[in-house]
Amino acid sequence: MLEMRNIRKIYNPGTVRALCLFEDFNLMVPQGQFVSIVGSNGSGKSSLMNLLCGSILPDAGQILMDGQDITKMSEHRRLKRIGRIHQNPALGTCSGMSILENMALADNKPKRMNLMPGVDKKQIGRYRDLLRPLGLGLENMMNARAGTLSGGQRQALAMVMSVMTPLDFLILDEHTAALDPKTSDIIMELTQRVVREHSLTALMVTHNLRYAIEYGNRLLMLHQGGIVLDVADEDKAATRLEDVLGLFTQISVELGN
Repeated sequence: MLEMRNIRKIYNPGTVRALCLFEDFNLMVPQGQFVSIVGSNGSGKSSLMNLLCGSILPDAGQILMDGQDITKMSEHRRLKRIGRIHQNPALGTCSGMSILENMALADNKPKRMNLMPGVDKKQIGRYRDLLRPLGLGLENMMNARAGTLSGGQRQALAMVMSVMTPLDFLILDEHTAALDPKTSDIIMELTQRVVREHSLTALMVTHNLRYAIEYGNRLLMLHQGGIVLDVADEDKAATRLEDVLGLFTQISVELGN
């Protein structure tokens, strides 16, 4: 379970540009829940992801992971249990390394570094087996550099790499935003399969309202650092795209847009 208690976050404190984004913000995500998060620019979506991953720290409040207080835990320590797929496909893989080297690096993430070879040739067959279900032909391109792959191929590779070692939570930060519609659909199907097969707790930020409606079992809408819509399970299944668009429109009108 992920839990945020009474979170406060101020950007540029003590200046004329000070912005209090979160004030007494609370969120509880039970184990195994797949949460889709939507909201306008500046609503707090990316900040929420950064707080959970440890990229930024709150000014007050607590963040708990299965009851453990991780509020001040460093980002690299959190990432032993949290996988993160970024909007930019280049951030999930090492461009100058081959597919094989990238997968070996992910496979060795929880291990202590030493002077042994980074690639275990005995694992190549297993790596190919992990890539084959993607249907992208990556299993036949093991020596190709990640930087030569398409955005969709890199996101798919990053997704596979993220779950090569035991993982509890998956953070998806607009991970289809840089992809074309067809590739985005492929990555979303892969996302759903990975979450189900590994029984992950997942939080997905997206600007694609169709994905937010179709995927996951909970839907949140953020606005100015607060939750203005929270539906789950049967209520989410009954939520229509028109309902979410209507709320977006209402908020836009209230802001004078």
